[in-house]
Amino acid sequence: MKTSQPALLLAGIGRYPVKGLGGESLDEAFLGPDGLRFDRLLGLANDVIPLESYGSWTSYEAFHALDTRPDLGGYSARIVSDTGTDDAEVVLTARDGELRVRLREDGRLDDGFDDDEFVASRIQSWFGSPGRTARLVSSGSHLWDFADAPISIINLATVRDIARVAKTLLDPRRFRANLYIDGLPPWAEFGLLGGQLRIGEVDLKVLRPIERCRATAVAPATGNTEVNVPGILAGHFGHLYCGVYAQVRTPGSLQVGDHAYVGPRRALTYTSQGLSQAEMASAPRMARVTSVTRPAATTTSIEIEDPSPALAAARPGQYLRVHRTDLDTPGWRNYTISRTGEGPSRITAEHREDGVVSPWLAALREDEQVLVSGPFGDAVIDAEENRPLLVLTAGIGITPALAMAHALTAARSERPVDFVHVVRDIDSLPHWGELQQAAAQLSRVRLHLYVTGPRPEDTAVEHNPGRPDGTRIAGILTDPASTEVHVCGPARFVTDMRAAVQAVGVSANAIRYDAFYSPRTVDITPRPAPDAGPFQVTYRSSGVAAKWNPDSGTLLDLAQAQGFALPASCRAGVCGTCAATVHGQTAYLVDPLVEPRDGQVLLCCSVPTADLVVDEN
Repeated sequence: MKTSQPALLLAGIGRYPVKGLGGESLDEAFLGPDGLRFDRLLGLANDVIPLESYGSWTSYEAFHALDTRPDLGGYSARIVSDTGTDDAEVVLTARDGELRVRLREDGRLDDGFDDDEFVASRIQSWFGSPGRTARLVSSGSHLWDFADAPISIINLATVRDIARVAKTLLDPRRFRANLYIDGLPPWAEFGLLGGQLRIGEVDLKVLRPIERCRATAVAPATGNTEVNVPGILAGHFGHLYCGVYAQVRTPGSLQVGDHAYVGPRRALTYTSQGLSQAEMASAPRMARVTSVTRPAATTTSIEIEDPSPALAAARPGQYLRVHRTDLDTPGWRNYTISRTGEGPSRITAEHREDGVVSPWLAALREDEQVLVSGPFGDAVIDAEENRPLLVLTAGIGITPALAMAHALTAARSERPVDFVHVVRDIDSLPHWGELQQAAAQLSRVRLHLYVTGPRPEDTAVEHNPGRPDGTRIAGILTDPASTEVHVCGPARFVTDMRAAVQAVGVSANAIRYDAFYSPRTVDITPRPAPDAGPFQVTYRSSGVAAKWNPDSGTLLDLAQAQGFALPASCRAGVCGTCAATVHGQTAYLVDPLVEPRDGQVLLCCSVPTADLVVDEN
């Protein structure tokens, strides 16, 4: 493998014989096609989700895990007598003693293990609970988070950057990586995606970033939940990822102190890894800037080449997230994609005198790398739809109108379309000529430009003075009841336009909107439940009812304790996956970074304050 300089350093090796428990540090190791020998070979089955057949990979939901059982952080496991050929012994260590279990060379638990009542009793007393079993099992397959990802890698500079924001030291072991590397800038591991890494005798292919959950909030060795790492990642950095997964391409030995070399980077093949479009979009990656232009005096357009297929699938109206990581305040921003489809994607940013991200974007140059994620958002159009379309935009909100116009042109749409744009002055009007050109190719489109500032003395741009009001909107709409409306602009503009179109007969369900948004600052410090209950909680779709008390944890924890799984990911109130409709009163144990819809709560960080019903679908 051809490699590039400078070399990085392998600073640590970690192995975790029992999934969910603390592991051991190694000075050297052999990495085979299945990763580290004995890594996550055993698990603590919860008997809620059945295990796959022996030798098959089993999802983590079948096991006790740190995200639902932070106390597991107070236990650890290590391998002794591992010669690489002979039987080995796994030693489980708790605060009140040790337990030794023999492993055969093939990784199976020693003959007679299932009949050892003392061992079974000790495992249950340490890891079980009333009504919940805990069995130490060997599945015959490494119990990684994903079946195709045997190696996890952490960039220590990134951990230090998270610690900088958290204003405390962070033990890197909370990320439970196999390999810890040093020498990269913070977050530069995302630039390795799709590439190769050589450490010692081992060649690795870097697959994808690692999404983090509540388990990273648990301090190694103590099991105490100390730092809301997912909250910091999402709130400050704008994503939930830290570290990367890798596959072993060339097996071999490595040891702490070995140099690591970065090899060629190729396009990311997320689809071959079985990732959904949403998973591809959420994964941050380093994209290349291919062009920087000034479409107006106060705006900068940036064209970006995405190494993944995610942006090529962006729909008109979706946005790209740009992550600036070197600030003391949140440095991520959302920018609507003004050109979608094949080739580089484009965003356009307005210059703000008080901004910290827009000036940085304006200073970017061709071939620079920028950390991005997306596309996100559901305020999109279907270019094949036939009903009338009204697009209301203001300021830099013109960007979704551009993407929509290009999509309609590509589809040779014949739907009636009105683009209404509001701008302060002509000099700050980006892309209007481009919108006119796209509109000229459509048979049933009208453009309406409003200028709110002083009347231009000399301009060839046709426009209306002031801003559109209800009367003007009514004059544009010919069939309000069947019209689809999209609104993008400052929050006040969005509110006013939504009210105006509803007043003339547009259904609220037919309105999509995207208000300008900056990161929210919330309290991510966990709080105790405000009321001890007990309360009756009924999960309507499953028909399960259970009594909640503070020991039950969150509404999500309570559901899983009853033996059924609900959609969830971060378990820290930052991703929104677990949002569900609740009939009754709840309280949050940590303020969510994602605002759920009216009537919904995030189950992963909420508790009942009265009897309630959860509509989990």
